[in-house]
Amino acid sequence: MKNLIFVCGGGFFLELLEYTTHCIKNNHLENIKIKGVIDDNEDISYPNVDNLGSIVDYEPQENDIFIIDLGSPVIRNEI
Repeated sequence: MKNLIFVCGGGFFLELLEYTTHCIKNNHLENIKIKGVIDDNEDISYPNVDNLGSIVDYEPQENDIFIIDLGSPVIRNEI
C-alpha cells in the first residue's frame, strides 16, 4: 500500500483531492491511500484529511508518494 501525500493545501489541492478520492472509491487507483497534506501553513484544516505539518519538517516514510499540487510553476519549481 502506498501512502499518498499532497504537497500544499490550496485550491488545486482540493481539486486533485476530489479526483483522487473518486478514483480510489471506484477502484481506479489500487493500493493507494491518502495519508494527508503537508503545507508550510500549519493552520490549514480539511475534513477527512490529516495535516502532516510543514514541508521542510516532514520526514518521508517508506511507501510515501507525493503530488506537488501547486498551481504556480515558479513556486512548484522551488519546492
